[in-house]
Amino acid sequence: MTPTRQCVLSSRVFLEHDGGPAHPESPDRLRVLLGALNARAAPVLERQRQAMAKLAARPDQDPLLADAVAAVQAVIGMGDPGWVEGGRAATVAELERAHDPAHIAQVLTIAAAPGPWPRDVGVEVPIGPGSLKAALWSAGTVIEAVDLARRGIEVWALVRPPGHHATRRLSQGFCVFNNVAVGALHALARPVVDGQPAGVPRTTRVAVLDWDVHHGDGTQDIFWNEPHATLVSIHQHPLYPESGAADERGAHDNIVNIPLGSGSDDRDYCNAIADRALPALTARNPDLLIVSAGFDAQVGDPLAGMLVTPAGFGRMAALVRSWAQARGTPLVFVLEGGYKVDTLADCVLAAMGVPE
Repeated sequence: MTPTRQCVLSSRVFLEHDGGPAHPESPDRLRVLLGALNARAAPVLERQRQAMAKLAARPDQDPLLADAVAAVQAVIGMGDPGWVEGGRAATVAELERAHDPAHIAQVLTIAAAPGPWPRDVGVEVPIGPGSLKAALWSAGTVIEAVDLARRGIEVWALVRPPGHHATRRLSQGFCVFNNVAVGALHALARPVVDGQPAGVPRTTRVAVLDWDVHHGDGTQDIFWNEPHATLVSIHQHPLYPESGAADERGAHDNIVNIPLGSGSDDRDYCNAIADRALPALTARNPDLLIVSAGFDAQVGDPLAGMLVTPAGFGRMAALVRSWAQARGTPLVFVLEGGYKVDTLADCVLAAMGVPE
């Protein structure tokens, strides 16, 4: 099921992040994905644009959508046919909701220092000359996605570098800043946005569903003592970062870890979402759901051992989408990992609901 209102945010800024030759988190991941999106999604999104234009001409048909239409019109046409060139840099104050100020200052200092590239800003986080800008834009774009979702539109934020391994005080695992945590805590700090329809509640509780194959240890660290934020993580275990056991539950019983064994497939993931993740989210009743959408559980990913197919990712996203639509919960998908470049686009587009 494809939503009637869906927006894809990305930027060429993200292609400037380069951790060096042969690094698995390469610009090609996004370059190939955006190319495929342009080719396959353009006819679908053009029909959506035409529908939006008709609605804008007669907003009386659905007054609750008037502000959402205006928000989309403000960015439509700025990018290539399949996606919107959007985003901005997160501010230091916005980053400080999720990260220790000393850690942010250290990242900025390392990135600004003279000397050779690439260089590490953390554990396994090599950066190049354009990486800091990309990292700031990744976090800022998720903030924009969160605000747009609360105006009634499902949003996909195709960003890099990824973020879910970055803890409050450490960049690690290819992640500079924790994009989803920055976005979630922004929503709590600003519970209502301009143009938010009357039927969308104030954001007083947020949740992240992380289906990246690696445990979302950074998000867990940031959310651990946050009573209004929930993390549900489905991940291969044991595997890097060697955390995410089921008994890691958070200071407020707000962490739900669902470890799966190597070789788990479409059925295993869909069952984990339907039988464990969604009931956990229902019990916590979030006003906003962000999906840390990694695609490294796909068959043949070089950094993992799962067997999820593109069709499986499509069914996973459909389960989450149906849950959110039934409850009226704003929904954002944020790109995390996924390192089998030749089939990454197939997985992402299937999850978006883009037809072949």
